[in-house]
Amino acid sequence: MSGLSETSVMLVKSWGAVAQVLAAEKRLGSELEAFLRKLFEDLRLKLDDDWDLRTLDDAHQMYLARRRWRAPTEYAVWVGVERFGPEQLFGKDDFASIYLWVQIGGNLVSVLAEAVRCAHPEITDVPSKRSRYAAERKVPKLAAAEALDQYLPSLHDYISEWLTRFARVAMSHEEAILRAVAGAGGR
Repeated sequence: MSGLSETSVMLVKSWGAVAQVLAAEKRLGSELEAFLRKLFEDLRLKLDDDWDLRTLDDAHQMYLARRRWRAPTEYAVWVGVERFGPEQLFGKDDFASIYLWVQIGGNLVSVLAEAVRCAHPEITDVPSKRSRYAAERKVPKLAAAEALDQYLPSLHDYISEWLTRFARVAMSHEEAILRAVAGAGGR
């Protein structure tokens, strides 16, 4: 008796295939990172050249932030995507999400959250009052009947559209953002 469960024994006996699957998952993660990076680079060019692209959490999170919205040590407002990995898009983990995040305090979160709700009344999932999310939108998972070659282009369009919407709402409230940045010791 080995002390291993039946499933563990099966894994050990199939270790070559297991290693291939693990390597393929890692490669898929890298390909999704490249997909997201390209989407963000395209969006940055579409908006204007005042946006910096940032990556966090081993590329499971990317965001754009305007240079002029930078407080001394951080960007005041982020427009981004988080939890963007294979398990979130194709598996059982929580959804990836598109967000408008306010990094600095004050009433800027509520100002931007209200602006998003007014501009996009279809957003019904309102972040809690204690959250720094002014808006959040789930990224759709691959549906069982949907073909991967249809999913990725529709995913690109969906993410790009919502990032653009959130960025435009934030840009329309630039004066409030700049006041918050000045209050935090920024520009």
